[in-house]
Amino acid sequence: MTTALTGRAATAASAHVLVVLNKMVVSGVPLEAYCGGIHSGIGSAAEHVFVIDRRTRDQLVAQDASSAEILKPYLTAKDIRPWRIEERDLWLIYTHPGIEMNRYPAVLDYLRTFRGGLEARPNRGQSTWYELRRARETLASALAQPKLVFPSFSNSPRCAMDSIGRYVSHDVYFVVGADRYLQGIIGSRMAWFFLIYVSAATGMGYYRLYLRDVKRLPIPRAPESVRKVVAVLVERLSDETCPDRLGLEAEVNDRVAALYGLTTDEERRLVEGLPPAPAESENEASL
Repeated sequence: MTTALTGRAATAASAHVLVVLNKMVVSGVPLEAYCGGIHSGIGSAAEHVFVIDRRTRDQLVAQDASSAEILKPYLTAKDIRPWRIEERDLWLIYTHPGIEMNRYPAVLDYLRTFRGGLEARPNRGQSTWYELRRARETLASALAQPKLVFPSFSNSPRCAMDSIGRYVSHDVYFVVGADRYLQGIIGSRMAWFFLIYVSAATGMGYYRLYLRDVKRLPIPRAPESVRKVVAVLVERLSDETCPDRLGLEAEVNDRVAALYGLTTDEERRLVEGLPPAPAESENEASL
């Protein structure tokens, strides 16, 4: 059987699953080609130092107003729920390489209380003790923009829109300039079905979604009228007070399944994870 899909999915999936995966592949374009770029966030070996709460942030700004320039709203994978962000009001002390810390005396005094631990960080290279590791200054302008965010380690589809330009942690992927249609695709059960077959299972139902695999997620082609419908549904789901979340999610999943060309009961059972019908084989029943 000639397949459009290669790698773990092509070797580990059953023939039935592989048919579904390949239908998805040929129905759209890879995420990387669709959006032009997917990025991961900022890594740090001392997150307990550089990530602060609102109270600490306000104290630093009260001591010196210039502190606000390098205190960035921040989120981690833990903050991303299905369709929305659950705000914990975290802030990142963004001390990128080459920063002139004498311009931010209150922040520098705060970091000095942790200097011993910061100097002991492994793989320091040539960075100054108060700098973030792998701060990725080249992504600063992208991080500060509205973007789609989703975790790199998860047990379920989670995708949300960051509308205020938060900086994100290393366990978060983000796409700048994305819209609610793309959020609907990535947040759907169909996309999750694809991702768990191309990614690495880590146990307890969690999956590590490596960037190289996420880039392959096919985004289905859709007429503008359908894109608008999906976008409206996702906009409603993103509201924290959404009254019919289950019904709206089911409608999004139905529409996305149709875009992927998944129309038969067999295909839908595989994606939804429902028990197989009695007529199906024992091999398929083990999925």
